[in-house]
Amino acid sequence: MSHTEIDQELRDMLQLVQTGDRWNKPGTWCCAFKTETNRKLMQLQAAGLVELIGYGNANTYQLYHITDAGRQYLESSQTGDQ
Repeated sequence: MSHTEIDQELRDMLQLVQTGDRWNKPGTWCCAFKTETNRKLMQLQAAGLVELIGYGNANTYQLYHITDAGRQYLESSQTGDQ
């Protein structure tokens, strides 16, 4: 399976999702709409590396979860096998 190439900024965001935010379990990240973080997560979603799994706080936040493809991407990029 070939991986979508993403820049370092998006890879760093994907790593944050893998780690998890302070309110959610590892692999999950919550962010407000119309923020820079939200823009990055939408790009990662378009690449199939994260998925939108829900909304919170009166639908002003989106909750994303890393996909298997996202985990595989991080594993392969750490070993340099892209």
